[in-house]
Amino acid sequence: IRVSREGDRVTFTRTAVGKHLLLGGDNLDLTLAWLVESKLNTQLSLRQRSALRRQCSAAKEKLLGSDTLQSVDITVLGAGSSLIGGTLKATVLREEALELALEGFLPFCALDDKPKEDKKSVFREVGLPYVSDPAITRHLAAFLQSSQTPAPDAILFNGGFFIPEILRHRMAEVVESWFNQRPLVFENNDLDLAVSVGAAYYSYVRGTGSGVLVRGGLPRAYFLGVDGGEGETLKTVCLVPRGTEEGSTLSLDLENLQLVANKPVGFRLYSSLVRTEDQVGDVVEFTAADRDENLHAHAPLEAVIRFGKKAEEKLVP
Repeated sequence: IRVSREGDRVTFTRTAVGKHLLLGGDNLDLTLAWLVESKLNTQLSLRQRSALRRQCSAAKEKLLGSDTLQSVDITVLGAGSSLIGGTLKATVLREEALELALEGFLPFCALDDKPKEDKKSVFREVGLPYVSDPAITRHLAAFLQSSQTPAPDAILFNGGFFIPEILRHRMAEVVESWFNQRPLVFENNDLDLAVSVGAAYYSYVRGTGSGVLVRGGLPRAYFLGVDGGEGETLKTVCLVPRGTEEGSTLSLDLENLQLVANKPVGFRLYSSLVRTEDQVGDVVEFTAADRDENLHAHAPLEAVIRFGKKAEEKLVP
């Protein structure tokens, strides 16, 4: 977000937005739970794993939030009739939590490093992108490179993952290593509530007209796939350009576009965080490399468009 001042007026303009990855505190909790289960050397039930994850979350907050606490004991109740007699115990050390958090999720890396993605993963996302590389710093480096963002002057943290000061300190160190200047770290008194407070403030400003909004319009450009898209090149039409402000009215004027009626068809929607020059109605072609790097495929809309009295297939301008 770029902050500018004109006289007494301060303006906030969003210049780039990331992919909203499914990566954060829950992932670290699960990693700690995996560590404890490996120490117990036994396979736990779903109920036991759920309880273990909650304990690991509490242990993480204690160990990373204190310089003096060296370990936390974890207790897992037995399953079935041996609820008490089958109790399992393990210890999580502060150095183990630090190693997993700092080296696993916030490792030092170069600004030109890319996330290590597993192309063979069986997971495919419908909503938010699933990622196989837990290194938040590599995802940040890729975002800064792709958006051509200048060196940030300040960082505003939010979310439970960055509640421990040691994690915020590591992230600031990594950014400093990239740009040879240490960014300011803005004060945030309640990281757990930051997003909900921001949403409430946004609703208040929209409703009353008083306050400051972050400008920047739509963070993505949206495209509709045409001509099947089975070959090397995907042909699309730009529906909504990146930066379009809320409430805008856009109209398509395409003489050569035809719609298949009276036959099941799929409307394939794509979006891009990096394309900024496309206008409404532009025909844009993406190569296979572009599709892997810069284009996100959303879930298609399957439908039948009815036209005319007969149910025969037709092409409608």
